[in-house]
Amino acid sequence: MPVTRIVSVVLVALGVWAVAVCGHTADQQAQAPAASPPPQAAPPPSGAIPVAEIAAQATTTTAFLRELTSRLAPSAEIERIQRTLPEASKLIELESEGTAQMLRGRPSLAAIASQQELWKVRQLRRTGG
Repeated sequence: MPVTRIVSVVLVALGVWAVAVCGHTADQQAQAPAASPPPQAAPPPSGAIPVAEIAAQATTTTAFLRELTSRLAPSAEIERIQRTLPEASKLIELESEGTAQMLRGRPSLAAIASQQELWKVRQLRRTGG
């Protein structure tokens, strides 16, 4: 998911939360009887962000998401694997078909052992061992 998409989702969520909190407070004030004194303002819940701090929290969250995204960037090894994987997959598929055809011919035990060694060598080449 692109960073801009994540940031957009976070900002929209913060906006919806702020509207819900402000709207809920306005509804409570409208429903309170006019004759009774206004209730003492309760401290915000421990996880709540005061409305005045939403912009600062959004900036902090954006910076955090950028840092997190940069940490999750693919390494050179992952990029190499992504580049070589399609060709390696095609080659393995062709070799697999050849092996299956050889096995349908009911080869000797020595031929099977030889084929097994070839697959081990191929695996070592693919894994860099």
